Amino acid sequence: MGPPEDAGSFRAGGQVLAACTDTLVLRTDAPPGMGPGEAGAKAVVACVSDLAAKGVRPEFGTISVSLPEGTTASYARRMAGGVGRACRRYGVRMVAGDTGEGEASVTICLVGRTSGMIPRGGARPGDDVYVTGPFGGAAAGLDSAMSGGSRFRRYVMAPAARLEFGVWNARYATAAMDSSDGLAATLHGIAGASGVRIDVDDVPAARGVAAYAGRRGLDLERLVFQGGEEYEIVFTAPGSAGRSIRAGASRMGVPVARIGAASRGSGVRLGGRPLADRGWRHLGRRRR
Repeated sequence: MGPPEDAGSFRAGGQVLAACTDTLVLRTDAPPGMGPGEAGAKAVVACVSDLAAKGVRPEFGTISVSLPEGTTASYARRMAGGVGRACRRYGVRMVAGDTGEGEASVTICLVGRTSGMIPRGGARPGDDVYVTGPFGGAAAGLDSAMSGGSRFRRYVMAPAARLEFGVWNARYATAAMDSSDGLAATLHGIAGASGVRIDVDDVPAARGVAAYAGRRGLDLERLVFQGGEEYEIVFTAPGSAGRSIRAGASRMGVPVARIGAASRGSGVRLGGRPLADRGWRHLGRRRR
């Protein structure tokens, strides 16, 4: 058995299917100001993003929703509307579901066909390390929301999965992961599973985040590498694929940046110094 993955595959008849599941708990995963429709959409995006990183297009899904006693019909309809909009956006057909009473949460399970998922443990010495999109916007947006502001709101309230790029990029990527647990944790996940060292030579900060961090007295590297909640794809690929990857990303309008390279060794380094393995750790805690 290989290293743990965010999605698994299995054979059903003559097909190989990939599946993943994700639960959004509103108390811990919904920032201040997030409405039920946005929460429902985010639950779908989180699951789509896991499959996108593996190069899989989701086709079918199931949903389980738990809501506390006293929830209004209007609230439930708005949440369902958000789920529906996200499913239409990514071409997912919900085939079954369940509702229950309890702490507010949405659990999504998605399934798609695959000819072979991109593993997290496939990086090789000499591969380049890439990310889709910039980082730090979600963490800065959460800080702004917690202080009553609205800066970087779209990163927090309306995240999007890089599905089309992820499926297309399966022809080039040697290893890949969704970055929602934080960029540092994701880089460590790929490095550890692949048995390589990753050297990062660029801080892929979203536009305006450095200035915001300076005004608020925040650590820019912490926002970029530890913030999490960004549904980007972190992947490795041979150096010979760089031109093709950039050209394909440009055609799709997806920002892609090379941020480093893999080599023999272990761990992750930023500018020559160790980058701590910090980010979201499940069971309700962050590693600090």
